[in-house]
Amino acid sequence: MVAIQVLKFWPDVKTLINGDDSFSEENRKKMGKLLEENEPEVLLELSLVKDIGESMVKFCHFQEGDGFLSPTTFNHFTAVYERIAAAADADGPLPMMEETVRKLYPALDDAGVMESILPYREKLKSLRKKFQHDMQGKLQQPLLVLRACRLLNYSWVAYISVEALRNEAHFFSKLPALETQDNPIPDEELTMYHSFALIQHDKDKDDPACGKHASSDMLIRFWLSNQIMLPRLFTAYMEAAVIMPSSGTSERVFSILSSCFRDNQTRCLQDIKETTVMLRYNESFRNKK
Repeated sequence: MVAIQVLKFWPDVKTLINGDDSFSEENRKKMGKLLEENEPEVLLELSLVKDIGESMVKFCHFQEGDGFLSPTTFNHFTAVYERIAAAADADGPLPMMEETVRKLYPALDDAGVMESILPYREKLKSLRKKFQHDMQGKLQQPLLVLRACRLLNYSWVAYISVEALRNEAHFFSKLPALETQDNPIPDEELTMYHSFALIQHDKDKDDPACGKHASSDMLIRFWLSNQIMLPRLFTAYMEAAVIMPSSGTSERVFSILSSCFRDNQTRCLQDIKETTVMLRYNESFRNKK
């Protein structure tokens, strides 16, 4: 992460700012004044970015991908909230901040270090409160849908019990295709799904090509191969497969459209544009593999 590199090479960063010709004189003065007056605060804020930023970076990086992303989005989002919520507590983990305070003020004891961090915890409390407000308000319904999509991640299901899967299954009602409360997914199908998830997860662990968690392609293959045995759940998969947790994919499609036609796109027929973009997008996707 950038924050880690800046902290590690902080003396070199200051030298760069003071001596690099690529900085204008005006910017050099501004940066010099900032470092002269607020260097400890800058270092502490960078430390805070490092301490709570990893889960945010993972979440943002994941959302910029392509494919079947919705089954894992809920866990990535809650990881961000849980990290902020934990760090906001009086004894929450902020290891980089504690290390930076000890370097800046070596005479402080443990109590003094924790007291120095308190103002930053107050900022995190405000951020936690904002998260809680949004999660109970405008984000409530999207998060319920994403929680339902999580049940389609066999890699996650393999770590919970059949009983826990049954308890979570009511979230499927948040998907329009399965919103009928009086027609729940049969218990036999849920039990069978749990067994299939365990079997597939064990196979993945034995395959060196598989990572720790199922990828988008692995999830798609799983559901296509089990659509006959798990018909109601496959319906949920078909619903969830079109949910894009971010605009990353659509932005890439628009970028491809612009690169293919530029100003000529206004004079092209719709079917030509669709076919051209589809061919170009799939060509790029194949080249990645």
